[in-house]
Amino acid sequence: MAIPSTGDYGIAEGVCYSYPVTIHNGEYKIVQGLEVSPFSRKALDATNEELLSEKADAFGFLEQ
Repeated sequence: MAIPSTGDYGIAEGVCYSYPVTIHNGEYKIVQGLEVSPFSRKALDATNEELLSEKADAFGFLEQ
């Protein structure tokens, strides 16, 4: 589920990122402690960088 990051799994805080979650009584919680393989770590980091770049671009347009 795409939610604002609080830094879990090394993703920059505030970036909307797709996390594994559980939902109980309408509240979600990020699943903690999942093992991240080296291949997945590369993919997570690449996506994080891409999202940060897109966020910077968006805010750049707003400042003009």
